Amino acid sequence: MRILVGTRKGLFRLERLRDGWHVSAPKFLGVPVLNAMRDGRDGALWACLGHGHWGPKLAVSRDDFDTFTDVDCPKFPDGCEIDTDTPWGKEKTKATVKALYTIVPADRDGSFWIGTDPGGMFRSDDGGETWALHEPLWKIRNEHGWFAGGGGTMLHAILPQPDRPERIHIGISCAGTYESKDGGATWEPRNQGVIADFLPDKYPEVGQDVHMLARAQDDPDVLWQQNHCGNYRSTDGGLTWTDMMPDGRFDIGFGVAMGGKQTAWTVPMESDEKRVALDGALVVMRTDDGGETWQELRSGLPQKDCYDIVYRHALDAQDGLVAFGTTCGRVFVSEDRGDSWTAVAPHLPMVNSVTIER
Repeated sequence: MRILVGTRKGLFRLERLRDGWHVSAPKFLGVPVLNAMRDGRDGALWACLGHGHWGPKLAVSRDDFDTFTDVDCPKFPDGCEIDTDTPWGKEKTKATVKALYTIVPADRDGSFWIGTDPGGMFRSDDGGETWALHEPLWKIRNEHGWFAGGGGTMLHAILPQPDRPERIHIGISCAGTYESKDGGATWEPRNQGVIADFLPDKYPEVGQDVHMLARAQDDPDVLWQQNHCGNYRSTDGGLTWTDMMPDGRFDIGFGVAMGGKQTAWTVPMESDEKRVALDGALVVMRTDDGGETWQELRSGLPQKDCYDIVYRHALDAQDGLVAFGTTCGRVFVSEDRGDSWTAVAPHLPMVNSVTIER
Protein backbone atom coordinates (compact mmCIF):
# COMPACT_ATOMS: atom_id res chain seq x y z
CA MET A 1 0.00 0.00 0.00
CA ARG A 2 1.24 3.45 -0.94
CA ILE A 3 -0.20 6.90 -0.34
CA LEU A 4 0.86 10.22 -1.87
CA VAL A 5 0.63 13.18 0.50
CA GLY A 6 0.82 16.72 -0.87
CA THR A 7 1.73 19.29 1.76
CA ARG A 8 2.51 22.96 2.10
CA LYS A 9 6.21 22.10 2.08
CA GLY A 10 6.57 19.25 -0.39
CA LEU A 11 5.36 15.83 -1.56
CA PHE A 12 5.70 12.72 0.60
CA ARG A 13 5.00 9.05 -0.03
CA LEU A 14 3.77 6.72 2.71
CA GLU A 15 4.35 2.99 2.26
CA ARG A 16 3.04 0.04 4.27
CA LEU A 17 5.81 -2.49 4.88
CA ARG A 18 5.94 -5.51 7.19
CA ASP A 19 6.99 -3.45 10.18
CA GLY A 20 4.47 -0.66 9.64
CA TRP A 21 4.11 2.57 7.71
CA HIS A 22 7.18 4.44 6.48
CA VAL A 23 7.45 8.07 5.34
CA SER A 24 9.70 8.96 2.40
CA ALA A 25 12.02 11.93 2.19
CA PRO A 26 10.12 14.82 0.59
CA LYS A 27 10.21 15.87 -3.02
CA PHE A 28 9.95 19.63 -3.77
CA LEU A 29 10.96 20.52 -0.22
CA GLY A 30 9.60 23.94 0.68
CA VAL A 31 7.16 24.06 -2.26
CA PRO A 32 3.38 23.70 -1.79
CA VAL A 33 1.96 20.60 -3.48
CA LEU A 34 -1.78 21.04 -4.00
CA ASN A 35 -2.51 17.57 -5.38
CA ALA A 36 -0.80 14.44 -6.70
CA MET A 37 -1.90 11.25 -8.39
CA ARG A 38 -0.62 8.00 -9.86
CA ASP A 39 -1.70 7.26 -13.42
CA GLY A 40 -2.83 3.64 -13.36
CA ARG A 41 -2.24 3.31 -17.12
CA ASP A 42 1.55 3.65 -17.01
CA GLY A 43 2.45 4.18 -13.33
CA ALA A 44 3.60 7.79 -13.78
CA LEU A 45 3.23 10.10 -10.77
CA TRP A 46 1.93 13.64 -11.34
CA ALA A 47 2.20 16.59 -8.94
CA CYS A 48 0.42 19.95 -9.06
CA LEU A 49 2.69 22.57 -7.47
CA GLY A 50 1.98 26.09 -6.27
CA HIS A 51 5.19 28.11 -6.19
CA GLY A 52 3.65 31.27 -4.79
CA HIS A 53 5.69 34.04 -6.38
CA TRP A 54 6.53 31.87 -9.41
CA GLY A 55 3.00 30.58 -9.90
CA PRO A 56 1.78 27.04 -10.58
CA LYS A 57 3.94 24.28 -12.00
CA LEU A 58 3.34 20.70 -13.11
CA ALA A 59 5.81 17.84 -12.62
CA VAL A 60 5.90 14.13 -13.47
CA SER A 61 7.93 11.15 -12.27
CA ARG A 62 8.35 8.19 -14.61
CA ASP A 63 10.75 6.29 -12.33
CA ASP A 64 8.47 5.59 -9.38
CA PHE A 65 9.10 8.72 -7.26
CA ASP A 66 12.92 8.78 -7.65
CA THR A 67 13.02 11.91 -9.80
CA PHE A 68 10.50 14.47 -11.05
CA THR A 69 10.68 16.55 -14.21
CA ASP A 70 8.85 19.81 -14.88
CA VAL A 71 6.51 19.78 -17.88
CA ASP A 72 4.68 22.66 -19.53
CA CYS A 73 2.00 24.16 -17.33
CA PRO A 74 -1.43 24.93 -18.83
CA LYS A 75 -1.76 28.52 -20.05
CA PHE A 76 -4.67 30.53 -21.36
CA PRO A 77 -4.49 31.64 -25.00
CA ASP A 78 -3.52 35.25 -25.66
CA GLY A 79 -6.49 37.54 -25.38
CA CYS A 80 -8.52 35.17 -23.20
CA GLU A 81 -10.59 37.14 -20.67
CA ILE A 82 -12.72 36.55 -17.58
CA ASP A 83 -16.14 38.17 -17.51
CA THR A 84 -17.12 39.16 -13.98
CA ASP A 85 -20.51 40.56 -12.98
CA THR A 86 -20.24 43.75 -10.91
CA PRO A 87 -22.79 46.37 -9.78
CA TRP A 88 -21.59 48.44 -12.75
CA GLY A 89 -21.94 45.68 -15.33
CA LYS A 90 -19.48 43.19 -16.83
CA GLU A 91 -15.84 43.64 -15.94
CA LYS A 92 -13.24 41.98 -18.15
CA THR A 93 -9.85 40.87 -16.80
CA LYS A 94 -7.03 38.87 -18.31
CA ALA A 95 -7.33 35.12 -17.70
CA THR A 96 -4.32 33.68 -15.89
CA VAL A 97 -3.83 30.22 -14.37
CA LYS A 98 -3.51 30.85 -10.64
CA ALA A 99 -3.52 27.24 -9.38
CA LEU A 100 -3.71 23.63 -10.56
CA TYR A 101 -6.21 21.75 -8.41
CA THR A 102 -6.63 18.34 -10.02
CA ILE A 103 -5.21 16.21 -12.83
CA VAL A 104 -6.97 13.03 -13.99
CA PRO A 105 -6.65 10.58 -16.91
CA ALA A 106 -9.04 11.29 -19.77
CA ASP A 107 -10.49 8.92 -22.37
CA ARG A 108 -7.40 7.39 -24.00
CA ASP A 109 -3.73 6.68 -23.30
CA GLY A 110 -1.70 9.84 -22.93
CA SER A 111 -4.73 12.09 -22.45
CA PHE A 112 -5.45 14.13 -19.32
CA TRP A 113 -7.79 16.75 -17.89
CA ILE A 114 -6.62 19.47 -15.50
CA GLY A 115 -8.85 21.75 -13.40
CA THR A 116 -7.65 25.20 -12.40
CA ASP A 117 -8.39 28.49 -10.71
CA PRO A 118 -9.96 30.60 -12.32
CA GLY A 119 -12.22 27.77 -13.49
CA GLY A 120 -10.46 26.81 -16.70
CA MET A 121 -10.34 23.15 -17.73
CA PHE A 122 -7.43 22.07 -19.89
CA ARG A 123 -6.76 18.91 -21.92
CA SER A 124 -3.59 17.19 -23.10
CA ASP A 125 -3.47 14.42 -25.71
CA ASP A 126 0.31 14.00 -25.83
CA GLY A 127 1.16 12.73 -22.36
CA GLY A 128 1.10 16.15 -20.72
CA GLU A 129 3.65 17.76 -23.03
CA THR A 130 1.19 20.40 -24.25
CA TRP A 131 -2.17 21.66 -22.98
CA ALA A 132 -5.17 23.32 -24.62
CA LEU A 133 -7.98 25.25 -22.98
CA HIS A 134 -11.30 23.38 -23.15
CA GLU A 135 -13.20 26.13 -24.93
CA PRO A 136 -16.82 24.84 -24.60
CA LEU A 137 -16.67 24.92 -20.80
CA TRP A 138 -14.79 28.22 -20.69
CA LYS A 139 -17.55 29.83 -22.73
CA ILE A 140 -20.10 28.53 -20.19
CA ARG A 141 -17.93 29.75 -17.30
CA ASN A 142 -18.32 33.32 -18.50
CA GLU A 143 -21.95 33.04 -19.65
CA HIS A 144 -23.14 31.49 -16.36
CA GLY A 145 -21.27 33.94 -14.14
CA TRP A 146 -19.11 31.60 -12.08
CA PHE A 147 -17.59 33.43 -9.13
CA ALA A 148 -14.87 32.97 -6.55
CA GLY A 149 -15.32 31.28 -3.20
CA GLY A 150 -12.85 31.72 -0.37
CA GLY A 151 -10.01 30.17 -2.34
CA GLY A 152 -10.80 31.44 -5.82
CA THR A 153 -12.90 30.07 -8.68
CA MET A 154 -11.79 26.48 -8.28
CA LEU A 155 -12.51 23.69 -10.75
CA HIS A 156 -11.31 21.11 -8.27
CA ALA A 157 -13.10 17.85 -9.18
CA ILE A 158 -13.15 16.07 -12.56
CA LEU A 159 -14.83 12.64 -12.61
CA PRO A 160 -14.82 10.79 -15.93
CA GLN A 161 -16.98 7.66 -15.70
CA PRO A 162 -14.47 4.76 -15.73
CA ASP A 163 -16.33 2.57 -18.24
CA ARG A 164 -17.65 5.50 -20.28
CA PRO A 165 -15.07 8.31 -20.04
CA GLU A 166 -16.96 10.63 -22.37
CA ARG A 167 -19.40 11.10 -19.49
CA ILE A 168 -17.83 13.56 -17.04
CA HIS A 169 -19.01 15.24 -13.85
CA ILE A 170 -17.12 18.26 -12.52
CA GLY A 171 -17.29 20.31 -9.31
CA ILE A 172 -16.63 24.06 -9.16
CA SER A 173 -16.50 26.51 -6.28
CA CYS A 174 -18.55 28.57 -6.90
CA ALA A 175 -20.78 27.28 -9.67
CA GLY A 176 -21.81 23.80 -8.57
CA THR A 177 -21.85 20.50 -10.44
CA TYR A 178 -21.93 20.10 -14.22
CA GLU A 179 -22.22 17.04 -16.44
CA SER A 180 -21.11 16.29 -19.99
CA LYS A 181 -22.24 13.16 -21.84
CA ASP A 182 -20.24 13.78 -24.99
CA GLY A 183 -16.63 14.18 -23.89
CA GLY A 184 -17.02 17.87 -23.08
CA ALA A 185 -18.66 19.11 -26.27
CA THR A 186 -21.69 20.21 -24.24
CA TRP A 187 -22.29 20.75 -20.51
CA GLU A 188 -25.37 21.02 -18.29
CA PRO A 189 -25.68 22.24 -14.68
CA ARG A 190 -26.61 19.53 -12.18
CA ASN A 191 -27.66 21.42 -9.04
CA GLN A 192 -31.35 20.69 -8.49
CA GLY A 193 -32.08 20.41 -4.77
CA VAL A 194 -28.78 21.95 -3.59
CA ILE A 195 -29.14 25.12 -1.53
CA ALA A 196 -26.87 28.16 -1.77
CA ASP A 197 -27.88 29.93 1.41
CA PHE A 198 -25.37 32.75 0.84
CA LEU A 199 -27.19 33.95 -2.33
CA PRO A 200 -30.43 35.94 -2.65
CA ASP A 201 -31.90 33.08 -4.71
CA LYS A 202 -31.37 30.10 -2.39
CA TYR A 203 -31.87 27.48 -5.13
CA PRO A 204 -30.24 28.89 -8.27
CA GLU A 205 -29.49 26.88 -11.38
CA VAL A 206 -25.80 27.80 -10.96
CA GLY A 207 -23.82 29.27 -8.04
CA GLN A 208 -23.59 26.47 -5.47
CA ASP A 209 -20.35 25.96 -3.56
CA VAL A 210 -19.30 22.34 -4.03
CA HIS A 211 -16.42 21.60 -1.66
CA MET A 212 -15.78 18.12 -3.09
CA LEU A 213 -17.44 15.65 -5.47
CA ALA A 214 -17.10 11.84 -5.51
CA ARG A 215 -18.53 8.94 -7.52
CA ALA A 216 -19.45 5.48 -6.19
CA GLN A 217 -17.02 2.76 -7.21
CA ASP A 218 -19.81 0.35 -8.18
CA ASP A 219 -22.53 2.60 -9.63
CA PRO A 220 -21.68 5.59 -11.86
CA ASP A 221 -25.04 7.26 -11.22
CA VAL A 222 -24.45 7.55 -7.47
CA LEU A 223 -22.61 10.76 -6.60
CA TRP A 224 -21.82 12.46 -3.32
CA GLN A 225 -20.87 16.06 -2.67
CA GLN A 226 -19.65 17.77 0.44
CA ASN A 227 -21.10 21.20 -0.05
CA HIS A 228 -20.70 24.50 1.77
CA CYS A 229 -24.38 24.17 2.68
CA GLY A 230 -24.85 20.46 3.33
CA ASN A 231 -23.87 16.90 2.52
CA TYR A 232 -25.69 15.74 -0.59
CA ARG A 233 -26.26 12.45 -2.42
CA SER A 234 -27.59 11.81 -5.92
CA THR A 235 -28.72 8.46 -7.31
CA ASP A 236 -29.55 9.71 -10.81
CA GLY A 237 -26.24 11.05 -12.04
CA GLY A 238 -26.69 14.48 -10.49
CA LEU A 239 -30.11 15.29 -11.92
CA THR A 240 -31.44 15.66 -8.37
CA TRP A 241 -29.75 15.89 -4.97
CA THR A 242 -30.86 15.13 -1.40
CA ASP A 243 -29.26 16.54 1.75
CA MET A 244 -28.34 13.52 3.87
CA MET A 245 -27.43 15.53 7.01
CA PRO A 246 -30.41 17.86 7.37
CA ASP A 247 -30.00 18.35 11.14
CA GLY A 248 -26.98 20.55 10.46
CA ARG A 249 -24.56 19.37 13.14
CA PHE A 250 -22.18 17.46 10.86
CA ASP A 251 -23.09 19.07 7.58
CA ILE A 252 -20.05 21.23 6.79
CA GLY A 253 -16.57 20.04 5.88
CA PHE A 254 -14.41 19.84 2.78
CA GLY A 255 -13.58 16.27 1.81
CA VAL A 256 -15.79 13.32 0.92
CA ALA A 257 -14.80 9.80 -0.18
CA MET A 258 -16.94 6.95 -1.47
CA GLY A 259 -16.73 3.17 -1.48
CA GLY A 260 -19.74 1.34 -2.88
CA LYS A 261 -22.96 3.16 -3.66
CA GLN A 262 -24.17 2.96 -0.05
CA THR A 263 -20.89 3.96 1.64
CA ALA A 264 -19.32 7.38 2.14
CA TRP A 265 -16.92 9.07 4.57
CA THR A 266 -16.65 12.73 5.52
CA VAL A 267 -14.81 14.73 8.19
CA PRO A 268 -16.99 17.56 9.56
CA MET A 269 -15.77 20.80 11.05
CA GLU A 270 -17.08 23.54 13.31
CA SER A 271 -18.95 26.11 11.17
CA ASP A 272 -17.84 28.15 8.19
CA GLU A 273 -16.77 31.00 10.48
CA LYS A 274 -14.54 28.95 12.83
CA ARG A 275 -13.26 26.05 10.68
CA VAL A 276 -11.80 23.91 13.46
CA ALA A 277 -12.50 20.38 14.66
CA LEU A 278 -15.93 19.86 16.20
CA ASP A 279 -15.86 20.35 19.99
CA GLY A 280 -12.05 20.08 20.00
CA ALA A 281 -12.20 16.45 18.81
CA LEU A 282 -11.51 14.83 15.44
CA VAL A 283 -14.33 12.62 14.11
CA VAL A 284 -14.91 10.79 10.84
CA MET A 285 -18.50 10.13 9.80
CA ARG A 286 -19.39 6.99 7.82
CA THR A 287 -22.64 5.83 6.30
CA ASP A 288 -23.27 2.32 4.99
CA ASP A 289 -26.89 2.85 3.98
CA GLY A 290 -26.72 5.77 1.58
CA GLY A 291 -26.87 8.44 4.28
CA GLU A 292 -29.95 7.22 6.15
CA THR A 293 -27.80 6.69 9.26
CA TRP A 294 -24.27 7.75 10.24
CA GLN A 295 -21.61 6.37 12.57
CA GLU A 296 -19.17 8.59 14.46
CA LEU A 297 -15.70 7.02 14.13
CA ARG A 298 -13.29 8.24 16.82
CA SER A 299 -11.07 5.31 17.86
CA GLY A 300 -7.43 6.38 17.57
CA LEU A 301 -8.25 10.01 16.77
CA PRO A 302 -7.46 12.95 19.11
CA GLN A 303 -10.46 13.77 21.28
CA LYS A 304 -9.15 16.73 23.27
CA ASP A 305 -7.56 20.09 22.41
CA CYS A 306 -7.71 19.29 18.68
CA TYR A 307 -8.10 21.98 16.01
CA ASP A 308 -7.39 19.98 12.82
CA ILE A 309 -9.64 20.09 9.77
CA VAL A 310 -9.34 18.18 6.50
CA TYR A 311 -9.10 19.92 3.12
CA ARG A 312 -11.10 18.88 0.05
CA HIS A 313 -8.45 16.60 -1.53
CA ALA A 314 -7.09 15.25 1.76
CA LEU A 315 -9.50 12.31 2.25
CA ASP A 316 -9.43 9.11 0.18
CA ALA A 317 -10.72 5.53 0.33
CA GLN A 318 -9.99 2.38 -1.63
CA ASP A 319 -10.80 -1.29 -0.93
CA GLY A 320 -11.36 -0.81 2.80
CA LEU A 321 -8.34 1.46 3.26
CA VAL A 322 -9.27 5.01 4.32
CA ALA A 323 -6.74 7.80 4.78
CA PHE A 324 -6.83 11.51 5.51
CA GLY A 325 -4.45 14.34 6.37
CA THR A 326 -5.05 17.48 8.38
CA THR A 327 -4.19 21.14 8.48
CA CYS A 328 -1.97 20.42 11.50
CA GLY A 329 0.18 18.00 9.47
CA ARG A 330 -1.14 14.69 10.75
CA VAL A 331 -1.95 11.73 8.48
CA PHE A 332 -4.30 9.04 9.78
CA VAL A 333 -4.91 5.66 8.16
CA SER A 334 -7.58 3.04 8.82
CA GLU A 335 -7.36 -0.48 7.44
CA ASP A 336 -10.83 -1.45 8.72
CA ARG A 337 -13.02 1.12 6.92
CA GLY A 338 -12.62 3.70 9.66
CA ASP A 339 -13.48 1.64 12.74
CA SER A 340 -10.00 2.40 14.13
CA TRP A 341 -7.27 4.86 13.13
CA THR A 342 -3.48 5.10 13.35
CA ALA A 343 -1.46 8.30 13.08
CA VAL A 344 1.11 7.09 10.53
CA ALA A 345 2.72 10.51 9.99
CA PRO A 346 2.00 12.86 12.91
CA HIS A 347 4.42 15.71 12.15
CA LEU A 348 4.22 16.65 8.45
CA PRO A 349 3.57 20.16 7.14
CA MET A 350 -0.04 21.18 6.57
CA VAL A 351 -1.65 18.57 4.33
CA ASN A 352 -3.32 19.62 1.08
CA SER A 353 -3.99 16.22 -0.48
CA VAL A 354 -4.00 12.51 0.29
CA THR A 355 -4.19 10.03 -2.59
CA ILE A 356 -4.14 6.26 -2.26
CA GLU A 357 -2.12 4.97 -5.20
CA ARG A 358 -4.19 2.84 -7.56
